[in-house]
Amino acid sequence: MDEDDLEVNDIMRPPPSKSQRKNSTSGSGSSTAGSNVKCPLNLFFSQKPNEKRKGEAVDLESCRKSLKERVVAAFASFGEFIEAVGQYGPGMKPPTYHEVRVPCLKKEVEKTDKIVEEHKAQWKVYGCSIMMDKWTAKNEKMVINVLVNSPRGSVFLESYDASDSSTNSNKMFNLFEKTILKVGPENVVQVVTDNASENQKAGDTLKGQNLRTLFLSTEWSESIYAKEALGKEVARFIIGPYFWNDTVQALKVSNPLVIVLRLVDGEKKPPMGYIYEAMDRAKEAIEKAFDHDRRKYERVFEIIDKRWDD
Repeated sequence: MDEDDLEVNDIMRPPPSKSQRKNSTSGSGSSTAGSNVKCPLNLFFSQKPNEKRKGEAVDLESCRKSLKERVVAAFASFGEFIEAVGQYGPGMKPPTYHEVRVPCLKKEVEKTDKIVEEHKAQWKVYGCSIMMDKWTAKNEKMVINVLVNSPRGSVFLESYDASDSSTNSNKMFNLFEKTILKVGPENVVQVVTDNASENQKAGDTLKGQNLRTLFLSTEWSESIYAKEALGKEVARFIIGPYFWNDTVQALKVSNPLVIVLRLVDGEKKPPMGYIYEAMDRAKEAIEKAFDHDRRKYERVFEIIDKRWDD
């Protein structure tokens, strides 16, 4: 613990009792040249470790300046608070514990709900993006914060404690779906997360489900395209399982290769120094995606090697 922490603990000490104030007042009134100068403010501050005050008076101005700098630096609204107290004038009493805990808290909740409703009105007009941020605190507690962004701005929606369960793709998909239903599927433009593997898999599942839902919806069945031969063929193709199985296989192959292509196309540094290693890593990623079943990726490697040799 450093000196600043000790000083903060001293400042947060509870106010002195009546007997302490009385003893302090009497002590300061009968001070001599060889005794410490005492005043009621001393009871709020203790001496620092290994520091002795022999006949030193308390510098009240330094204390006031230190406290003022700390409070103003920590709370930007402190100036508004001081101004409001000054406008009220003498005789202002602080709210009671019950007032802060019940009516004041209720007013703040109503104020916050009103702000959220103003944001929701913008979601219906312009659409919105759902943003999820997963982070781990110092105590190893994992939290997922959910925010919604629109032209109105960003608003905090809710948070989930993911400390007691692993965030695999199925659980992340359930979280995506739950949040989209809460915000309104017709309002959501996109879901923004980091590029963790479980989020990518959950996103792919979400896309597939939404596309199936489109061709199963009343809007599609009542449209003119649903009555055409081509529209019926597309709907049958999308709803069936073969399209999605092939899509998953294609993503397993293309994702690692796209990463290599981005490295080659970059302008920050020449790619020749690491292109061979990048291609080896891409092949390893493809093998892992297919669970090292060579029959599933053997033809893909033949195509890659042929193009590489050419």
